[in-house]
Amino acid sequence: MEIENTVDSKMENIFYAALALHVAGKPLNKENIRSVLHGAGTPVDEPTLDMIAAFIESLKVSYSQNDNGSDSKLVTLLTTLLSQQNGPVGQSEAIRSANISAKNGRYVYGITAGGKEVELGPIGIDGSEVYIISYQGLGAIVHDCLNEPYQSSDDEKVKEWVKRHQNVLDIAREQFKTVIPLGFDTILKPAENSISANQIVKDWLKADYNRFQAVISRIEGKDEYAVQISYNPSSMSRYNSEPGEEVRIIREQLSKKSPGIAYLLKQKLEKAIKADMERTADSMFNDFYNRINKNADDIVVEKNRRPEKDKVMLLNLSCLVAKEKVESLGEELEKINKMEGFFVHFSGPWPPYSFVAKPIEVSVKEA
Repeated sequence: MEIENTVDSKMENIFYAALALHVAGKPLNKENIRSVLHGAGTPVDEPTLDMIAAFIESLKVSYSQNDNGSDSKLVTLLTTLLSQQNGPVGQSEAIRSANISAKNGRYVYGITAGGKEVELGPIGIDGSEVYIISYQGLGAIVHDCLNEPYQSSDDEKVKEWVKRHQNVLDIAREQFKTVIPLGFDTILKPAENSISANQIVKDWLKADYNRFQAVISRIEGKDEYAVQISYNPSSMSRYNSEPGEEVRIIREQLSKKSPGIAYLLKQKLEKAIKADMERTADSMFNDFYNRINKNADDIVVEKNRRPEKDKVMLLNLSCLVAKEKVESLGEELEKINKMEGFFVHFSGPWPPYSFVAKPIEVSVKEA
């Protein structure tokens, strides 16, 4: 009787794995069943698996001769067998564990300094439980997910996902102070079925450990701020104290030429004045950049946006700023904003996305 119970237990685990595959919408076959059992940490009895897999395949062939609902009929049969032995399948802890194991990917929000393994609660995308996986002082902020990206044709749903992603990072920064933010939809998944998803995350932290530590040292105690400065082109001439040589020569020639030639010279003069303004704008860019740089720890020059109706963007910067320098930076930007014809947009603090390199994805194979 003891031997019979052991065999029944092995068969039961395989049946539950098959049900988990059905719930996850995955094909019912031996390899997928083995993957679910590995993910659940359940030992695989290969002879029993071979026997049941052959049994399932024979039933699928039999059912498919009548209609296309072979998997559903199989699941009905397995559910009936399990309920006769254990009571209602819906109440079984084993089936819940098997279903969870189908989510063998890890969605990574960011990396913390101070790798405390804590649970942050159901704050993630779609209410997912967020927790920390640690390795030697680093912590990956994750939730369990399927091995597929978050995609939707509903723009509002995607916006909500991104908002949730950012909210998790904000909460983590309050608790851990320093967090390396990762972009939306960063998912790690096992390359081998026999390796757990949590171990893949640990191996990933280990493989990129030195670079992560370097990034943490770089951004610790700092936040990202966005600085955009625009100007009104009609006001730029007042900052050009002296016209260029070409402009001066053309103006002298205009007074001595006939109307026809004067017309051509006026066109040439417009181009020369425009070139003068561009040189002035370059000079102002360098001046503003240097003034901002004195109050920032690092700067990334971003691509300028398209001109607005009466404004041209002069510079668009992402600034890494220590907390003690934020006030002085704001004061310097206020001085620029008071200059006639110039407009400053200053926003933050943000997670330092512009100052963290994209982490490498690690595929770890079993030794």
